[in-house]
Amino acid sequence: MQSEGMTKAAIARVLHVAPGTVSRWLAKASTQARAFHSKHVQMPDPVEFQLDELAYKGAGPARNAWAFSGMEVWSRLWVSLKVGTELSATPSSSLGSSRVS
Repeated sequence: MQSEGMTKAAIARVLHVAPGTVSRWLAKASTQARAFHSKHVQMPDPVEFQLDELAYKGAGPARNAWAFSGMEVWSRLWVSLKVGTELSATPSSSLGSSRVS
């Protein structure tokens, strides 16, 4: 539900649970997702790698945010994502967290 834009408070209201319960569920889910990704998602021999950057012109703290992503083109495996300001990251620096080995 959160990936569809609902806040933790809204999820708690819909499911009739406390907001802290929703936070714990999300923390557990993210831990499991990271563990699965670390163990199973690898790209040993990438054929073609594509780096992209996307500018976002928002308001407040999101003003001038950038998303830098890396994708192995043939398999469509999204291996890297970094969000920051234009000065804090570049597409090539986002490779540091990629799963290409």
